[in-house]
Amino acid sequence: MKHRTNPARLRSGFPAAAVIFGAVIAVAVGGASLPVNALTAPSPASATLTAGSQTLWGTSAPRDGVVDGDTSSVELGTDFSPSATGTVVGVRFWKTAANSGAHVGNLWTSGGTRLATAKFTSETASGWQTVLFAKPVALTAGKHYVASYLAPRGRYTTTVDQNAPAVSSKSLSVNATNSGRYSYGSSSAFPTKTWRSSGYWVDPLFVPAAGTTGTASPSPTPTTSPAPAPTPAPAPAPSTTPAPTPTAAPAPAPTTAPVSAQSTNASFAGSSNTGPIAAGFNPTQKYTGPLTITTPGTVIKNQIIPAGLRIEASDVTIQGNIIEGPTDVSWDQAAVHVNGDRVKILDNTIRGNSATDWSQDPINGIKLVGQFVDFSRNNVYGIAGDGVSIYGDNANVVGNWVHDFVFRDGGVHYDGLHYPGQAGDSTYAPALIKDNTVELWVSGGSSGMTAAMGFPDVAPKVVVDHNLLAGGNYAMWGGGSGITYTNNWFWTKFSPNVGYYGPSAYIGQVGSATWTGNVFTADGKIAGPTLGK
Repeated sequence: MKHRTNPARLRSGFPAAAVIFGAVIAVAVGGASLPVNALTAPSPASATLTAGSQTLWGTSAPRDGVVDGDTSSVELGTDFSPSATGTVVGVRFWKTAANSGAHVGNLWTSGGTRLATAKFTSETASGWQTVLFAKPVALTAGKHYVASYLAPRGRYTTTVDQNAPAVSSKSLSVNATNSGRYSYGSSSAFPTKTWRSSGYWVDPLFVPAAGTTGTASPSPTPTTSPAPAPTPAPAPAPSTTPAPTPTAAPAPAPTTAPVSAQSTNASFAGSSNTGPIAAGFNPTQKYTGPLTITTPGTVIKNQIIPAGLRIEASDVTIQGNIIEGPTDVSWDQAAVHVNGDRVKILDNTIRGNSATDWSQDPINGIKLVGQFVDFSRNNVYGIAGDGVSIYGDNANVVGNWVHDFVFRDGGVHYDGLHYPGQAGDSTYAPALIKDNTVELWVSGGSSGMTAAMGFPDVAPKVVVDHNLLAGGNYAMWGGGSGITYTNNWFWTKFSPNVGYYGPSAYIGQVGSATWTGNVFTADGKIAGPTLGK
C-alpha cells in the first residue's frame, strides 16, 4: 500500500475545484462536595447523595462517545456487578444537548425485575445527569444488575465497539465487551439486546456497606438468561461512529422501525451534532503550545487553538477545540494540516477567523494527508478555499458540517470536500465519506468549476454514503472505476438545480460507478424524487 505524504504528486490535470474516567465520587454530606466535570454541572439532585458513592465512569466526559442519529424512544443501560454488598441510591447518564425529552432512570435485576425507578428533573443542557431513588436498593455481591434510563427521543451518547476500560470504582465492574444494553419502546422496559459491543454511558450510584472492601475484578457473566423483551421486526439502525472500513454494520431490531434515510435527515451533520458543545466540551482556555505537533500521541482537548495547526506526528488526538484561523495567507496554508498517521480530529469547531487579512487569498480549511485519519463531527465554516481535502489512504470523514464559505470571485476554484486522485492509480485504499453536510454557495461563471464534493476518475474503494449536499457549479463531480455513491441527498437550498449547472457531472465517465438511493430534497429534511447520475 502506498503512503501518500505529498499532495503535490497528485495529478495536476484534475480540476482543483471540480470536484472518563475519574476517581470515586465523594458526595455532599456535612459540607463535602461532588467533583464535577469542569465542562458541565451535575443536576441538583447530586448535591444530596450519600457520602462514599461510587460510580463506574467517574466525572469526565465519555471516551470516544458520539451522538447517535437515532430518534426512536429507547431504554439504554449498563450491565454491572458489585464485588461487595451495598446499596444503589440512584443512576446517572451522560447527556448532550441533542438528547431531549423526559428521562426516566431504572435499576433492574439480571432477570428483568425492576428494583427502582425515578424521573430525572432539573437537568442541565449537557453533562452527567443524576437522579436519586426514593429508597436505597440493596445489592448482593457477585450478582449482575442493569442500570438504565429511557431516552424518549433518542440522540443518545454511545461508543461502538467499546472495550470497557478499568472503572473508577473499587467495588463495581463491567464485562469488557457487550456491557451496554438497549430495548426500544415508548416506555421503560428491561434492556436485553446488545449491538457491536456498544456502550451507552449509564451509571449506578453505589454505596458499599460499612466495613466491606471491593475489588475491581469483573465477576463472571450470569448463566441465567435475561427475560427477553418483545421481539420486533428487524430494521436497520443508524451508524454514527466511523467504521474502520466502509462496510455496513449489522443493526439492532427495534420495536418501531427507525426512520429510513430515504425519508428523513437522521444523522446528517449540523449544529446539534458537530463541534465541541455537542460532545460535552466548552473550550475557554487559550492553547499556548506549539502549532506544529511533532510528538507522537499528543492529545489536545477543550482549548482555543490558533490555526495553521500542523500535525507531523502519528497517533495524535485533537478533540473538542475551537481552531481559529489560519494566520498565514499563503495559498497552501490550511487551518489544520495532517501529515501523521492514525490522527483523530474530532468534535472541533474550525473557523476562518484570523488576526490577518487571510480572506484575500484562497485559504484551505483541512488537509488530510496521513493514513488512517479520522475526521469526524467537526463544524467547519468561514473558509476561503477548499473545505476538506483528502489525500491519504483509509480516511474516515464522517458527520462533519462544512458551510458558510467566504465567497471569492475572479477565477478562484475550490470545493467543499474533495478527494483528489491520480489518473490510472488503482491502489487507493478504502475511504468512508458519510453523514456529512456540505453547503457551498452557487456561483457559476468566472468562479470556474467548483463542487460541494469532488472525486477522481479512479477511486475503487471510496464509499460516499448519506451526505447532504447543496451548491457548487455541480454538487457532485466526478468519480469512476469502482466508487460507490449511495443514499446521498441533493439539496436545492441555493439553486433549483442543486448546483449552478446541475446536481452532478462526470459520474462514472471513466470506468463504472455504483449509484443507488440518491435523491433530491427541497428542505434538507424530507427526501424527494430519486436522482439519476
